[in-house]
Amino acid sequence: LKVILPKKLQRDELITIAVDSTGLKIYGAGEWFETKHGLSRRKQWRKLHITLNTSTLEVVEASLTDNSVGDPSEAKNHLKSMEYKVDEILGDGAYDCQTINNMIGSLGGVVAVPPPKNAVVSKHFSEYPTQRDLHVKRIKQCGRSVWEIENKFSRRLLVENFMGRFKGIIGPKLRSRRFESQKVEAVIGCSILNRMAEPGTPKKLAKMF
Repeated sequence: LKVILPKKLQRDELITIAVDSTGLKIYGAGEWFETKHGLSRRKQWRKLHITLNTSTLEVVEASLTDNSVGDPSEAKNHLKSMEYKVDEILGDGAYDCQTINNMIGSLGGVVAVPPPKNAVVSKHFSEYPTQRDLHVKRIKQCGRSVWEIENKFSRRLLVENFMGRFKGIIGPKLRSRRFESQKVEAVIGCSILNRMAEPGTPKKLAKMF
């Protein structure tokens, strides 16, 4: 079953996105067996990767992978498959990746991803400073809190809020047993929440972001 997320924007339209991932538990008969007989084994998880449009609060890209896939790798796949031009990307420190910085920066977009505490500027900072170099320097000058205010980093909480709604409404567990079916199930859940986004979001709130 091929599920296509509804897209209300025009192709090549500039958007600001927030990226994140969360774990979804695999549910099946094995868990009931463990509970009944008091057994324990290593739990299995899937990772749901989300790319959210901060203006419409809708998911533009979603994918489900096993827990061995890194967040930057899947975010890169989302960026490649998107029909929109990204004006700005927001993500936590896990997305501090040179590939993402190059993909967005080369198109003139803004990468609002905080570098780690031990980050240093590049060798060519004095001649060709990158966005990441400027973030590193600014955080060292004024601190992380000021940097977050200047970059309106609180917008990233929108994607975390979506993850909370997904687990609260759709559920924190996957019901399908086959991996391919689980992928479809996850995207269907995102599509359902997309349909709820427009009637459930005040227009004034959407304009704030």
